[in-house]
Amino acid sequence: MGSASDQPPDRTETRARLQQAARRFDQESVGWAEQHPNETLGLALLLGWLLARYPRLRRVLGRLLVEYLLR
Repeated sequence: MGSASDQPPDRTETRARLQQAARRFDQESVGWAEQHPNETLGLALLLGWLLARYPRLRRVLGRLLVEYLLR
């Protein structure tokens, strides 16, 4: 028989780790955007053009955003 450390982490621990990683990613993303305003503007313009050009992409991303916000 294995010890308790051989068993996979439970869902609560996994969820906490994922949330911590998401917060760290958010902080790093905001930091990058503040340090690179021109690149951030370029990415925003590119995303806007893609969403205007491809309605299916707009619908898919809209659905994903709604799902994310309703969690």
